[in-house]
Amino acid sequence: MQHATHPPRVSWVSLFTNHADAWGLTCVIASLGLIIHNNLNWQHAPLLVAVTLNYWLGFALNDYFDAQFDASDPVKARRNFFCQVHIPRKLLLGFVLILEAAVFLVFASYGLFGISMYVTAIVVMWAYSAAPIRLKNRPGLDLLTHAIFVQTFPYVVSVALPSTGWRVIDSALVVLFALASLAAQLEQQVRDYHLDKQFESNFTIWFGHQPTRILLQLVTILLVVHVVAIISLQMLPLFLLPYIVIAAPIMLHRFVRGKKPRSENLVRLTLALSLVYTALLWLWAMTGNIEGMTTLLLI
Repeated sequence: MQHATHPPRVSWVSLFTNHADAWGLTCVIASLGLIIHNNLNWQHAPLLVAVTLNYWLGFALNDYFDAQFDASDPVKARRNFFCQVHIPRKLLLGFVLILEAAVFLVFASYGLFGISMYVTAIVVMWAYSAAPIRLKNRPGLDLLTHAIFVQTFPYVVSVALPSTGWRVIDSALVVLFALASLAAQLEQQVRDYHLDKQFESNFTIWFGHQPTRILLQLVTILLVVHVVAIISLQMLPLFLLPYIVIAAPIMLHRFVRGKKPRSENLVRLTLALSLVYTALLWLWAMTGNIEGMTTLLLI
């Protein structure tokens, strides 16, 4: 693997912008957990920052452990910071420890439960990407881990740590995020199938490319049915409906694109719109106008 001695500035920028669709979505999901429970305030805002930072680090470390494989593909190599820039292991470890110390302090402020949540996140972060466990290469466990921890866990953390009670809508959203996370992982594995099968194993390589594409559509249908159900049962707060509208084109694209991969431009546009709308909800919540929004919880 070739490393640039003097990496261009854009390479360093990519360390922070790469996987923005993933950790940006984490920020949105954790924000919703706080907003729905009236907890997006100065007391709990550090938790939102800590969760987002930890997920950014998790995706960055995944790139670090994937670099030896991504280097074989020009497109993936350009997207992987660690295929372009060599960072001494001690320097990387030092940076990770400093960042994690700050994140740990935030989680520890919620007591033993917060510490247990933090330890769970760190263990899964390492086990998913790093050898010898590397859950992402274990068919079945790769999907299960993604479904539980990538989109679902940030919501659970943002609801559970402030300890303001668990509602029916929380359970409905956890199912929604689990299905969405499962579909996202299937979609990514389908996209990277021809490269991944040269070096590794995962569910799609074991189950087959075409069957997984069909499974992706079935999971998406199940996700849509679930969303329609919670809307019909008046469980979904009305202020969440714009997110459904924003995500709809991605869901539809899975059925009309044929064998083409997902549209990265569509993904980026979806994230941008979600972040803009989330920022409006932040302003709504932080300025004390959250009461009118919470009256839309019809449970």
